[in-house]
Amino acid sequence: MTAPLTPSEFLAAVGMDREGKTNRMRRFGDALVAEWAATARRDGKMKSTLGPYVKAIAIRGVTENSVTVELPAKRMTGKAATVVRMIEFGMGPGGIGTEGSYDVRKFLLSGAGGKTKMGKTGPYKNVPFKPTTAEIKGLGGKSALEKAKGLAATRVSGGSWQGPSLAAGHTAIINNANTGLPHKTDRLHGLRRMVNKRGKTSRYITFRRASWSGNPWIHRGVRARHLAEKVRGKVQEVWERVS
Repeated sequence: MTAPLTPSEFLAAVGMDREGKTNRMRRFGDALVAEWAATARRDGKMKSTLGPYVKAIAIRGVTENSVTVELPAKRMTGKAATVVRMIEFGMGPGGIGTEGSYDVRKFLLSGAGGKTKMGKTGPYKNVPFKPTTAEIKGLGGKSALEKAKGLAATRVSGGSWQGPSLAAGHTAIINNANTGLPHKTDRLHGLRRMVNKRGKTSRYITFRRASWSGNPWIHRGVRARHLAEKVRGKVQEVWERVS
């Protein structure tokens, strides 16, 4: 004859002890993470940012009675975390959490994203752009790409950039789509070829100066996805699937 189970043994057998409840909450958290990632994929508007956004969804903590899913994950910091917050909450004239077009100089010249210097007309910042070979070819054609590949390598020594760069004229000077004003020069002007320690091309880079005395740098803003709110509406449905 088998001895009857004690109350604690019975709860463990049916998965209702502390460990069982915690495991169920963890499964619930995993299901919420999966649902959130699926919601992001269905959004259809994220391209290069989809991967980082999905990786940023993670379980922060689990108890027998609750589970917390966060974005961005605690392990994600710096620029990557900032981009993910912009996608979720939007980016506009008031910073993350707002929407609409804004002048990028408001943030660039306030000290964000690198060192701001002082010139005769006030603060300025030299902002790097790193076009791919496909982008260079798309902007200036095969001849521009061949010229870029043929540049002697630029080396940086003591803060001084040493090496040749592309002259102007490899692509047309166009108007900024957001302001209607013409760019100061063409987009490939000043392009340099950088190499790694083995002498292989590592990237192409050019700089443009942002200052209050120059043209505005208008960004159309980032639309808030608010995907967390969509997932919130499915919490009960997800719970019923795993409980």
